[in-house]
Amino acid sequence: MARIEYNYPLLSHNTFGIEAYADRFVAYDSVEDLRQVVRRLRADCPDVPVL
Repeated sequence: MARIEYNYPLLSHNTFGIEAYADRFVAYDSVEDLRQVVRRLRADCPDVPVL
């Protein structure tokens, strides 16, 4: 199952000690979950890059 979190703090994910936020952060359990999330995000927000 995938979780999409909005305005997610990235401080614990970087080594620079920079307080930054992701508009969307996705955590997933399988490759198929990731594929579904990417399809959904591309359909909902076609102009937003998926990294």
